[in-house]
This record gives sequence, structure tokens and C-alpha cells, in this order.
Amino acid sequence: SMLSVLRLIMTALLVHSADGAAAITDQCNSVIPSADEILDVIVVGNGPSALALGALLQHEWVVERGAPFSSKNALKRAARSLAGADLGSVGGNVIDNLGGELSARCVSPTSALVDALRFPVSDGGGKSLLDVRRRAPGSPTAAIIGRGPPGGSWHDMPGETLTLSPAEWMALPGMAWTAQPTPSGRATRGASAAYFEAYARDLLVPGTSVRGNVISADVREGVWHVHGTGPTLRGRALVLAGGAYDVPRRLGIPGEDLAAVFHRAPAPRRARLLVVGAGLSATDAVLRWLGAGGTAVHVFRTAAVDTRLYKMFGGNYSSSYDGECGLAALAAGEKRHPAYLPVPEAQLTAVRADGTVDLVDASSARRLEDHGVFDAVAILIGGTPALDFLPASILERLPSEPLAPGTKLDGTPGTHPRFLRVDTVTGLVTDSNGGVLHNDPPLYALGPLRGDNFVRFVVGDAAAVANDLRRRGAESKCSRGDLQDEC
Repeated sequence: SMLSVLRLIMTALLVHSADGAAAITDQCNSVIPSADEILDVIVVGNGPSALALGALLQHEWVVERGAPFSSKNALKRAARSLAGADLGSVGGNVIDNLGGELSARCVSPTSALVDALRFPVSDGGGKSLLDVRRRAPGSPTAAIIGRGPPGGSWHDMPGETLTLSPAEWMALPGMAWTAQPTPSGRATRGASAAYFEAYARDLLVPGTSVRGNVISADVREGVWHVHGTGPTLRGRALVLAGGAYDVPRRLGIPGEDLAAVFHRAPAPRRARLLVVGAGLSATDAVLRWLGAGGTAVHVFRTAAVDTRLYKMFGGNYSSSYDGECGLAALAAGEKRHPAYLPVPEAQLTAVRADGTVDLVDASSARRLEDHGVFDAVAILIGGTPALDFLPASILERLPSEPLAPGTKLDGTPGTHPRFLRVDTVTGLVTDSNGGVLHNDPPLYALGPLRGDNFVRFVVGDAAAVANDLRRRGAESKCSRGDLQDEC
């Protein structure tokens, strides 16, 4: 057929030209839904959790029959209970209850179960028990809006840096990870971005992925109206799936707006860099800078052993995280490097145009010794999600500061802050009392916004939202008399 011929041409172009891949994606995925159409759901953000939701709305994730080869009795019971069922329509309470019986390194029971079904042997291993099938016509209509290509912030990160996760953990249901991993077994972020772009192209209905900036959203006559750089979109539900670090945090100090001051990692070069922060972004920046032959002075507010860097990589060496483990040892003074100087328990209070800075003791505010002139200053202290497009009546009921991390299902403390309160059964955003924040039309949130940050642990959010959307759709049809035999 002509469609098959077109697909062959597109595949050939994609194989031979990375630029061609981007151009084709733009053409295929920039189809804007009609302004007159009321979509079932609008998703703001196009990272992995958003793509997983789009795929589940348009596909069935059917649990294969046969208990997994696993030592986890709770997983065996869950797999038998769900055998032959579609995770997108089995019911959010069912998934959440079964997931609550598992021990897992995430805070959401729903995510724990979906992850265990995808990786049923040990932690992150084994053949997936999910069979992904295209749904029959009549699937919920959706638009996934992102500022850039599908994959969200994975396109903003330096392409050569490495994911924390092993490469195969970056895959989403329905499409295997085929890129060659690095010797450490991890994936480059460039390969991850390319995978997510291909996933949207291959698994989402054309027109689902929309390129544009969202400026504002409001509710009129029971429908969400989302306004941006393209036509206004209307939808019966709104899903927040943006990244947790869209807006970099600032120190609010003199000189922070100078051209030599960065709030995202600067391109590495042979020069002197001052880095503020000891999270993952700061770690990447220091490692890349040292790798380019530069010199780094590393400032953080706490003792080295209390930093996220040391808590994740200090103490025990792992060949998969050679650079990170080495930097943790350097930060704690356990090792030395001629091009690296840690300055623990310190704060940056000013940057000057001549490249000099003021550093003070974090507890006493006593000024510290002069560390010379810097060619660049990178303030990498985390960020916050961009939610200012929401109506003021909703913004004023959201947490003003990130909430403390939740407790993982294995009993250990979470490491990722929660920016929103989210019901793990439905995916609905809730208020401080646990009530639904905006129910008609509904407001959902996915991914890092609710407290899990690894790709493999945000996939399950799609099941929570999809089940609630289907429940609402069925109730609506019942109220209209369209499903008399099932109501």
C-alpha cells in the first residue's frame, strides 16, 4: 500500500540522517488538533511519563498468563490475579492494592506493580510480562504538548553524559531499547533522547504529539482551555507531566545575572569553574569540566558526607559509577586531585564582573579565603516545575515549597522531593487534606512532580491516570444511556 511505501521511505531517511529524523518528526508530530475538537485529555509536558500515558491510552498493556519466575510471592499473586487483563482498564484500586504488597524502590504502589510486571526477575531484570497491543478504534483522544521534541528535558542535557540507570531501564512499554550501552552498562543521554523521540513516532497516533509553549490554562463550561503559541486546545482532562526542574533555582545574590554565571551546566573547557551544589547536575558539571582539562572549585553548604553526591556514591565503589564514586571521595577529602578543590559547609554570597567571588562559612557567615578568579560560575542547586500557566485559584492551593520525599515501599526514605500531592490510585492532584484539588474537569499529575524520578518508576503513573479516565468515560456514557447493558 501507499502507506507502507511511505513508511519504508521514512525509515530509510531516519537510518541515514539524524537531521532527517528531526525534520520528519517535526512534520509528523506537529499536526495540531482542530480548535473545534474537544479532546479527552491534554498532557502538558512530553517526557517519558507523558509518552507512556499516550501509549497506554492508545494501546492495551495486557498481563501475560503464567506466573513470573520470581522469588516474590506478592508478584506471583498479582500476576495470576491480573492474567489476561489490560492495565489501562482493570481499575486503579486493583493495581494500587496489589502493588502495596510489594517491596520496591519507589513511593507509588501503582508504579511498583507496573515496574515489577515489566521487570519480574530480581530488581530490573527478566522478560516483561506486558504484551502491548494497539487498541481498537475509539481510543481516548489526546494531545501531548512539549516545547521541544518528544522526550522533554532529555533533549536539554549534554548528550555525552550518562544516565544513572542501566540502559535497558530507560525503555518504555512496547518498544525495546536497542542502542548499544556504554561500557558501564549505562546509556548516554543523547541515546535516551533519540529513543523517546522514536517511541513517540512509532507508538503514538500521528497528531498526538504537539510542539509548542503553554502560556495559560482555564476552565470554561466544564472543559479545560489550554492556550499557547499555537491554537487553543480544549480537553475534558488536564495532565501535568512537565519536568521537576524547568525553572532553575537561584541564590538571589549580587552578580547572579552576569554573563559568566550559569544556572545550567556550561560547556566544559580548559578554564577555572566554580560550581555551587552537590546534586546530580553539579556532579555531572564537575566531571565533564575535569574531563575537558579544566579546574573546578566545588562549593556546597553541608559536610561532604551529608551531600546527595556522597549519599548516593560515597563509601562503596562501583565500576558502573566510576566517575561519581571518585568525585564523592574527592569531595570528602578521601582522595586528592590537582584540578579539584572542595569547599564544604560554605555559601556563595556574591559574584563580581572581574571573576572574583565572596564565599562565607555556612553556619557562622565568616568570610572564607579568596579562591582567585573564575572564568565561569555554575549555580546548580536544583529547580522547580513550571506551573505558572495554571489558574490562580489552583496555584494558590499548591504547595509553596517542595514537600519532603515520601517513603519508598522497601521502607527506605525517598530521595526526590514531591512538588505536588497526588493520589497514587487515580493520579489526581490533591490538596493538603487529601481531597481532590480539581475534579470537574479533572487535573492529574505524572512523573517527577509526585516524587519518583527514575524513568522505570514513572511508567506506572500512566496506569493510574488511564484507569481514572476510563472510569469517568464509562460513567459519562452511562449517564447518557450509551452503555445500558454495562451500567
